[in-house]
Parts: sequence; structure tokens; C-alpha cells
Amino acid sequence: MTAKFSLPGWIVSKKAVVAATVVAVSCGRGNGAPPAAAPVASHSREVDACRIVTQEDASSLFGRRAFPIGGGSRESGLAGYCQWGWESGRAVGALEIRVWNAVRFRTEPQGWAKFDIGERGYIRVESNTGERAGPDVEIVWVQERRTYAVSYTVVGRGDTGEPDPQKRADELKVLLLKAMARR
Repeated sequence: MTAKFSLPGWIVSKKAVVAATVVAVSCGRGNGAPPAAAPVASHSREVDACRIVTQEDASSLFGRRAFPIGGGSRESGLAGYCQWGWESGRAVGALEIRVWNAVRFRTEPQGWAKFDIGERGYIRVESNTGERAGPDVEIVWVQERRTYAVSYTVVGRGDTGEPDPQKRADELKVLLLKAMARR
């Protein structure tokens, strides 16, 4: 079963995020190191999303070296997109940043909690168990007539070595507040 979450006007499949990571990992990154010619992670039209959450930021969050995941998003209307990944022998993870030059939601998404970032922000935290063990964290917010969405997903078998989802969510919140303050 593909886990999906939605906000008015858009639906994202976490399976697709992780599939992109699995493809990247299977292209010769068995030891976690990026290939000699790593793909460019920024797939920006107007906003360089890889400058919002940098490789250094992602590596700090992951606790290991982040590598860029190429390919980009085909979602229409994006002003910026970036994806960072990591892998270990037990799991793969992805941090995806998307930016739109429009307000994508006007009310609190059902099942999400408020998060104090930008003009209005929300967070959703879940935990996958079993064969898809690992945290899923999604943060969305509106700031200066743009909508930002950042998702962190881990898929693995058994103990992935990831902290509990709420701890990872707290770390991601701190990272995003610092990243937005740099802008």
C-alpha cells in the first residue's frame, strides 16, 4: 500500500520519493559516497531550493554525508525543487524541498499540527513500521506569497538506526528555522 498525504490541490506519494532514493543508491553508491560525477541536485525554475536546505544542512540532519538525487520533479507549477539522499546497509532516506510561487493552502490541513514558521506553517509526523520502518516528517508553510514543503522519509528493514519520528521532526524544525533565517 502506498502511503499518501495531501493538502488541498496536491497529493504526494512518499513511495515515489523513496523510489528515487533507491534508484540513486542502486546506481553505484553502495558505500554511501556519491559517484565521481554526482548529479546536480537543484532543479530550479526560479528558486534554488538546494540553497534553502544545503548539502551541509542535509548531512547534519542525516548524521552522514548527503548526496544529491538527480532527476527533479515533474510537478507543474514548482518554482524550485531539490532532493538530498542518504543510504546505509539497512535503510535509505530522502529530504525533498519544493517551492511554489503561490499560496497552496488557506486553512490548516486535516490531521496536521501548527508549526510556527513563516506566515503559517504545519507539520505532520508519522512512523512507518515493519518492512518500511522509519520516520516520515512533512512540514509546509507560506512565506512571502510562496508555499514551501519539506519532507523527510526513511524506508528500511528492521532497526534503521533512525531516532524516533518526533525527535527527527524536532531536528528538522530547527534546521528549517535556521535555513529560513539565512535568507
